[in-house]
Amino acid sequence: MEKIKKGYIRVSEIVSVPGMFDMIPPDVLENKVRIGTNVHEAIHMDFLGFVPDLAEDEKGYYDSYLEWKGMTKVTTVMSEDRFYDDTLMITGAIDGLLRFPYEDNMVAVDWKTSATCTKAISDTWRAQGGFYHYLLEQNHVHNVSQRYLFVQLHPKGKLPKVKEFLFTQDIMKECLDLLDKYRFSIKQ
Repeated sequence: MEKIKKGYIRVSEIVSVPGMFDMIPPDVLENKVRIGTNVHEAIHMDFLGFVPDLAEDEKGYYDSYLEWKGMTKVTTVMSEDRFYDDTLMITGAIDGLLRFPYEDNMVAVDWKTSATCTKAISDTWRAQGGFYHYLLEQNHVHNVSQRYLFVQLHPKGKLPKVKEFLFTQDIMKECLDLLDKYRFSIKQ
């Protein structure tokens, strides 16, 4: 696991919903974490020009990524980069910054291997993307679109579902409220 600078809070901690995974048996959850980690690594390897070696239950997600990448003709500009903000003392690893052939600005993307997208999960993704957009701005990454994508990869290699959000000041306000609530909860 990547070591985070002391005193910084990970975006994934801030946006996580307490108890969201309590009903999932530990062995199932552990397996999903393995799949997600390995698929993210495989997509990063693709960015670096390598062909990944995946387990059978991981290949479909990667094939789904390749299908979407081929259809959209995106170019990956950055992959798996971690950003820090010294003002809010937060950090986040952004799965990718993509360039679409029809768009001047880069678009932040987060790869998902989750099976569903409930309202609670969608709200979490919206906030996660808002924090990522903020981190990119604070780190002076230029030409980043206001829109950001969550690409829900398909386990059987079919085209993924894509959830798009637009960064707004209202979303940033939600993010700051979540950060305040998180900080309050860890002081308890």
